[in-house]
Amino acid sequence: MKTKLQNKLKELWNDKLGFVLLGILVIQVLFIVCINLFKCDAYLDIDMAKLYRHTLEYIRNGSFLIPDWEYTSTAEFDCSAIIAIPMYMLTGKMGLSFGIGNIVFMALYIFVLFDIMKNFEMKLANKCIVVLIFLAPYRVGYLDYANMLLFNGGQYVMKVLVSLLLLDLLVQDDLKKEKTKNIVLFVLLNVNLFITGLSSGTFVTIMGVFPLILCYALNILLKGDIKKIDLCKAGVIVLTLLTSGISIVLRDKLGFETYGGNYMFTETDNLIESVDWYIRGLLGVFLDMREVIDVMSLNGIMYAIKALFVFVFIGLLIYSVVRLVKFKEEDEKKRYFYVPIVWNVFMLILLGIHESNNIPCRYNYSYVIPAFILVGLLIESYEMLDNKLMMNVLKYCTLAYLVLIVLICDKKMLEKINEPYAEARAVVDFAEDYGVDTILFLENYHDQEVARYMNPDMYIGCVKYKEEFEGTPAHTCIENRDFYFSYDDMAVYDNPHILAVSNYHQYDALPEYLRSSYILVGEVRPGYPLYYSGDNKFDGNAGFPVGTDRSIDLCYTEDYERVGELDLYGYLVANGQQEPVLISPKLESPDGKCDITLRYDCENSNGAPLGLFVLCDEGLNVISQAELKPDEEAVMISSDKAQGCYLYVIVYPGQQARIKRIEFQK
Repeated sequence: MKTKLQNKLKELWNDKLGFVLLGILVIQVLFIVCINLFKCDAYLDIDMAKLYRHTLEYIRNGSFLIPDWEYTSTAEFDCSAIIAIPMYMLTGKMGLSFGIGNIVFMALYIFVLFDIMKNFEMKLANKCIVVLIFLAPYRVGYLDYANMLLFNGGQYVMKVLVSLLLLDLLVQDDLKKEKTKNIVLFVLLNVNLFITGLSSGTFVTIMGVFPLILCYALNILLKGDIKKIDLCKAGVIVLTLLTSGISIVLRDKLGFETYGGNYMFTETDNLIESVDWYIRGLLGVFLDMREVIDVMSLNGIMYAIKALFVFVFIGLLIYSVVRLVKFKEEDEKKRYFYVPIVWNVFMLILLGIHESNNIPCRYNYSYVIPAFILVGLLIESYEMLDNKLMMNVLKYCTLAYLVLIVLICDKKMLEKINEPYAEARAVVDFAEDYGVDTILFLENYHDQEVARYMNPDMYIGCVKYKEEFEGTPAHTCIENRDFYFSYDDMAVYDNPHILAVSNYHQYDALPEYLRSSYILVGEVRPGYPLYYSGDNKFDGNAGFPVGTDRSIDLCYTEDYERVGELDLYGYLVANGQQEPVLISPKLESPDGKCDITLRYDCENSNGAPLGLFVLCDEGLNVISQAELKPDEEAVMISSDKAQGCYLYVIVYPGQQARIKRIEFQK
């Protein structure tokens, strides 16, 4: 054993170029480790803050299936959170816990990449450069490369790892040679695939697993002999598909109501546009297409250096397609890179999945990361040149150029170290000192998410006011995504609170009835005032409680129809007439019996009833009703039928009433 190790070290020492690049790789790994351990929170953004809070709620609930949770595209546990959860229980620090998770996954990636390249007999220098290319933080920011794979939440580490693990098993000549290692790889493959299937649905199976299986089938067909099927690899494929199927079925059974994996083919008329989206998305993996940079500036030169690599890499992808259709025998293993490229490009264009006029960069990772190995193989091919001078010039210049790109990316990343959440922190600190546990951010979704992470015990929401538009009455709304359904309703925030206004013009644009109860109590900075009120006037969803026992609707809650004017307090001043003065939208059926209370008052009355509070079914048949009495301030009716319904408030002719709000209580 000792002699073998000595021989390896001697071989490494003799490979001077490999030794140097291995040293550079170690430095890059240490750089990423340090960022993850000490500066993970320095790159905090909306997505990261949401994931941190979501992970905390997993811990609080003791389950990945959180009741009353409004899922988006994924359940968010198929990422570094899977390791961060136990780490948080030990450290009590969420940023550090995710950093440790990222480091574990980085180590797995490095091992798997080296293991794949071992099957191509690549030189150490070229292996190191491939891993360096992977570890370069090309873009840092919301949903960008570094955030998805190296730092922060690592939202794509498990998804891409599935492709690499299956690729590692399929490119080997004989799976029985290193049996123990391959069993571990197989277990890791199926664990990752099962978790991603539960959390994100079919995406990984469609984009990562299917193309590799198709490639294996293609290789068998090209051999022209069904007896060439490797039973071990066939078993890996069958069990992998079985794992995927079980996870997806179980996901539906458990009720992870995410929309990830629900894909539709794009319309024929949009295909050209979809190609444009795809190109933008691929370029966006490496380049920030939104930047406007002076060509002759230092940043412009660095951008050009990166851009050159991107276009060479894209050329390599195109060359891979050409090699695939030639069906050369020596390309049998390389086809495991070629087929996923063709498959993913075809599917991404055909599905036309896009955000902000481009296919999201992250959707390209499942084939781009394995394709980095093609760069190493390209450099390896220089050895075939007869002109040794040309070979050495090409090799050393290419390696130096790629190392330069990594350094440029690291420099850009260090420039982005900051404290982007300073203002949100200031708002939370002010509220704590002021003695309130509720904060409403006016049209500032970013600070809301960051503040929720900073103080998980506070009630924090983002509110908006929308003016009348195309017949829809003016109304307020609560912007809430990937959080508890109950936080869409004002009942959660129905107590003294701070209103944080990052742009005072937004506050000035509010109608007087929303501003009337607020007093200025401080500011985060000039132009970022903080207001206090004991009475919340912002509401979100209409209707019965969801995931909680109580909800509240106001006269200007979204989709309510009203007749009359809103006074200084936001109450509806209604004069009697034949038609209802307040009509709710169609309300979804309540979960069990629910009491519905209308709060109102009147200044003048002749002693007669003021009107009616009515609950009707979808056919406008009365389910329950009660009269509004002049000497009372509330009236209650009940709903105990599981059906859609409407609420009506009627004020009799000759009477006048102020309608305050409707409360729902299970």
